Amino acid sequence: MKILFLIAIIIVLICILLEQLTRAKKDGLDRLEIIGLSLSVIGIVIVLISSFFI
Repeated sequence: MKILFLIAIIIVLICILLEQLTRAKKDGLDRLEIIGLSLSVIGIVIVLISSFFI
C-alpha cells in the first residue's frame, strides 16, 4: 500500500515538473517557475530515496 502511494506521489510530481517545463519554454523562466521546478525535482528525489527505506 505504501509503495502505491509513493508511486502516485511521483506521478503527480512528474506532472507538475512537466507543466513547469512547458511553461518555462513558452514564457521564459521567472523566479516562481524556478522555485516550482526545483521543488518538484527535490520532491521526486525525496520520494525515491524514501522508497528504499520502506
